[in-house]
Amino acid sequence: MSTRRKDNSVPLPTEGGSRIYSDDRPIFDDPEDRRIICINLSAGSVGAAFYDQATKLLHVMNDVDEDNCYRITDSLIKQVEPTEIVVNNSNQLQFLNFLGKKYGHIEILPPELRLCAVDVVSNPTNEGSSEEQREHESSENDEDDSDPPPPQYGETQDEGEGEDGDEVEMENNDDDFDEDWFGDEKGPKLVFNQLNNSFFHYEKALKRIAELFDSERSRSSTEASLSVRFRVSPFSTNMTRAVGALLYYLEAIRLGVENRPLNVRAPIEGVKTFVLESLVEMDWNTYQALEIFPPKEKKSKNPTRGGADKSLFSLCNKTKSCEGKRLLGKWFRTPTKNREVLRKRQAAIAYFAHDCNLNTTYFISRTFSRVKNIKQTLNQLRTGHARFLHWKAFSDTIEALIHVGKVIHEREVKLDIIEKKIDLEVLNELAVLFENVIDYEASASEDRVVVNRGVDQALDECKDVYEGLPKILTEVAQEESIKLGLENTKCCCIYVPILGYMLVLPIDFPIDERFRMVYTTNTTMHVKNERMDRLDQEMGDIKMQIVDKEALIQMRVKKLIMAVKNELHSAVRVVATLDAIISLSLVSREMNWVCPALVDELVIFVNEGTHPLSQLVSKKNFVPNPISSWNGESKVKIITGPNACGKSIYLKQVGIIVFLASIGSFVPARKAKIGPIDLIITRMYTIDTVLDGLSTFALDIGQISVALRRSTGKSLVIIDEFGKGTMVEVGLSLLAACLTYWIQRGVEDCPHLFLSSHFHALPKYIPYTETFVSFHTLTKNLPLADNEDDCDTPDESTITFMFVCA
Repeated sequence: MSTRRKDNSVPLPTEGGSRIYSDDRPIFDDPEDRRIICINLSAGSVGAAFYDQATKLLHVMNDVDEDNCYRITDSLIKQVEPTEIVVNNSNQLQFLNFLGKKYGHIEILPPELRLCAVDVVSNPTNEGSSEEQREHESSENDEDDSDPPPPQYGETQDEGEGEDGDEVEMENNDDDFDEDWFGDEKGPKLVFNQLNNSFFHYEKALKRIAELFDSERSRSSTEASLSVRFRVSPFSTNMTRAVGALLYYLEAIRLGVENRPLNVRAPIEGVKTFVLESLVEMDWNTYQALEIFPPKEKKSKNPTRGGADKSLFSLCNKTKSCEGKRLLGKWFRTPTKNREVLRKRQAAIAYFAHDCNLNTTYFISRTFSRVKNIKQTLNQLRTGHARFLHWKAFSDTIEALIHVGKVIHEREVKLDIIEKKIDLEVLNELAVLFENVIDYEASASEDRVVVNRGVDQALDECKDVYEGLPKILTEVAQEESIKLGLENTKCCCIYVPILGYMLVLPIDFPIDERFRMVYTTNTTMHVKNERMDRLDQEMGDIKMQIVDKEALIQMRVKKLIMAVKNELHSAVRVVATLDAIISLSLVSREMNWVCPALVDELVIFVNEGTHPLSQLVSKKNFVPNPISSWNGESKVKIITGPNACGKSIYLKQVGIIVFLASIGSFVPARKAKIGPIDLIITRMYTIDTVLDGLSTFALDIGQISVALRRSTGKSLVIIDEFGKGTMVEVGLSLLAACLTYWIQRGVEDCPHLFLSSHFHALPKYIPYTETFVSFHTLTKNLPLADNEDDCDTPDESTITFMFVCA
């Protein structure tokens, strides 16, 4: 049965919206198998929510960093397998075009199928659109030298710089993407609905979500708001907007309640969080706790100096190009479970970190800094807003891509991570075209693209006339000065583009009807007469003719460039990948990191692991510590010890090593073996703010609740002193209950759990098995000088505390 009713009475909640169908309308075996997904893309990240009519469950996906080819969205649709898709018609045009190209064509809804939406009437100023536009513009202004934030921040860094450090002003517009990546592959038969941006308004979405969770209608608006903020991540704005729009859409089509009273809403029996099958789930608190990215307000370009603004990304980011930095940031924001991808990255890092390939590394990477944001440059060319600075940046990028392609070919660099080779033939043709067409010296002086001679005969003739103008105008001025009885020095003839040819006479010269005044200065007046009119007709506005002809040639060059834009995007992707890989290889080589073995067993085994950031700032030797969690040993580690002994550093060390393995990087250890990981979650980092109305303990409870709901036997859960924000009895009982829950799930389903606590009575309240739960402390090494007489100062013979996990 078709999902559309035969009388076509299903209303669409949008003004001027559209519905997209595939050529063959989808047919469903069961009228109650509709699965509707709502997707919102903004500021470089995508959030989604879908409703499954069969299970009556609402599923939400937190914001994930998206790329220009919309791979995340494509994977999302393949995983969810929806029957209908709802999108924001204010999303990127290229995004909507991608969906239409891959899944169907657009059919504009007739007026009788449109809904007189209350939200649109009550919001005539399109408040949602203006707010989202402000957010988008804010994200566009981020500078390239800032570190990428965690996934939920949803910001991008798309700025490039000119050769001499001058910023190239570029818009953050994703109108160009590699169409070749998808080819002619078509998606399943789906129905699409485009909703007006007002239905994705953030505050209205929070209100609808509050109504969904608010079973007690007597609650105040403040209590309802707190209930929502406790359940919904405030950092996933796209997900929140998508949920709000989906709830409104379900009310509008009255799914499952077609024959019920109007006050009855679509049945939703529960809300679940889901993630893409290929990604390792991490929340914003975990990113901040592990110091993956620096705090938003504190960003350092030098992580080695220590301080609160150090971060793992700052340490690993040795990229030279903006595209390489953006790709590395994406890898950090989207750790993956795909072992094939991880092994390809590891193999590439090992290749460039090897001693025999150092020269290759140097020659490949020395031109990375000249590779600019090709996507935005192409957009400037396409829209006609390109200045000579953009053309020069594009030319430099082509030369850099050619250099990288030649080095790869000549040195026979063969890496599985490079999916497509750089098309040197296309790039060489573009380089020759630019060299033959553009006069760089003249272009730099005029700040516009000047075409070389020999490209167009008519243009060369115009340039000859323009270059001969001084001689012609001098002769005309001499003739006119004789007619007017003036000295040659007091009469001259000039040419001004657009205004044409004019005589320049003294300000006190008497003029009659033979002259027409154009403009005056303090000492001269510029006039036209019959001779000037003849020059206008015979020679014309020669400079503007040259500019017009050169603009026409530019358009032809743009057309040739756009014809090979897919090859350009592919080449830049190769450079970005190499830049990110070489960056990780340089860090691994400098800090003696090792390649972790990726195994199928549920194991985390690390020999002599270190915390890379603490190791940098430690003035003395950093003490390495082991990590061991697997079925043959204990999966629940309970650590205690005195304050400042390094418990938190050890816990962060565990999370960082597993995180680095999940992005394909080497890890700070002597030896490491990592099994499959699907979730990294921590209870270490809490931000107090009066805006959300939640106490520190309430925020801690929220983080623990996520760990309890989402963790599996393949998850890593790190808890640092949970329960200290309330009474001892309450904190101890809650912590013991959580541990008991995980332990009773069994060895296979219990996550890798690392916990630090000062509750010394905790072992009395949890089930204990020697092979499942283990207790650890950090013991002290007390190294003394071998011979105290050899010490120059008393401090050298004093005790140095270096803690080791035992």
